[in-house]
Amino acid sequence: MAYIGKQPTAVPLTTSDLADGIVTVDKLATTLDLSGNTITLPSGVGGKVLQVVSSGAIDQVVTATDTSYTLITGHSLAITPSSTSSKIFILMSFSARSNNTVESHYTIYRDATNLGSADGFITVHDDNASSDNENQCTLQFLDSPNTTSSVTYSLYGKTDNGSNSYRVNAKGNDSVITLFEVAG
Repeated sequence: MAYIGKQPTAVPLTTSDLADGIVTVDKLATTLDLSGNTITLPSGVGGKVLQVVSSGAIDQVVTATDTSYTLITGHSLAITPSSTSSKIFILMSFSARSNNTVESHYTIYRDATNLGSADGFITVHDDNASSDNENQCTLQFLDSPNTTSSVTYSLYGKTDNGSNSYRVNAKGNDSVITLFEVAG
């Protein structure tokens, strides 16, 4: 608000400043739950974590030469949303490397649906043909599966050159998949 001259000092609003009947419990109840004299968000308001499912450490080493996206064995986790409006926040952490200066690509699938682009979420490129370096990778995505049936989220990978391999967890590092159901 614009003022001419000096801005007035802010004064807190008190109950005596409100005329009777302006704010009623019925009006508040449409937006707030006032039971027990506490204010909680009404059901259906998003942002609450409803459940968390984690794979724990996945120590399986995978080496492949696929040029189209293929399931990285052992890197899947299922969750059953409690509501069709729920969202699933997916967090995958793994180590990966490409051999002989080719690129490898990694993406997340929900059942048979690729949630990433044709190049996936992460591309790993090794500039040194003799390198034994692994890259620590993290994929994250907020999905809206629109179902109350079980859905499975999986890590998929591919390489640009089928004569060269890509590897996941080659040096014994563990992968972890964590799924968070968030109220929609």
